[in-house]
Amino acid sequence: MRKKITLIVIIVLVIAILATSIMAVSEARKMNRTTTRNHVIAITNWMTTEFSQTTDLSKIAKRLVSQYVARDIPLRVTLIKTSGDVIFDSEAEDLESHLMRPEVQKVLKSGQPAEEIRYSKTLGYDLYYYAARITDSDLIVRIAYPLSLEDDTVRSVRTHVLLIGLISILLMGGTLAFAIHKITQPIETITESFESLASGIAATRIEEVHQVYPEMRRLSVSYNRMAD
Repeated sequence: MRKKITLIVIIVLVIAILATSIMAVSEARKMNRTTTRNHVIAITNWMTTEFSQTTDLSKIAKRLVSQYVARDIPLRVTLIKTSGDVIFDSEAEDLESHLMRPEVQKVLKSGQPAEEIRYSKTLGYDLYYYAARITDSDLIVRIAYPLSLEDDTVRSVRTHVLLIGLISILLMGGTLAFAIHKITQPIETITESFESLASGIAATRIEEVHQVYPEMRRLSVSYNRMAD
């Protein structure tokens, strides 16, 4: 009985901690995605406000990218004409027309900013794209932010959560196993004593002071009275 109860309790404990860990990692991913989105939108809005007919937006983009590169963040900025022609890209030169890019199509059709998440063949990893048209111009600013940074954060959170979960399982599992042992051991001892008594074997008294729980102590006292 003791092994079965211990096993059931530990299984329930493992399931509960794993479910909690999965929820924590999921929430961390959502928070990171929201932070990434807000950050990219802020950058794009800043770029559109910096634009004027006399401004060389590509120079502003280069300065912006250099600031992020200095922090080991491979931010990508692309300036696209409404015709699809790429006039500047911080990662590549002589790019093909971007007219059919999903985010560009959304901007041209709705006139509103658009976002996409997809794999970049140029860079070789997933990017979060955010594009917005600059007012009173034929330019679209598109910012691409690497999701690899977000994935690194989520992996770190997952590692720490699973480590804490494992420690919790070991500590709580050990504590519960000890508590279950303290409950079932007296029951087994009393059961063996009753079986001996029922078989006509001389009754063995149960040490009442060794019983941790009051209920077990009362049962032991009752048995000893009957044995006497």
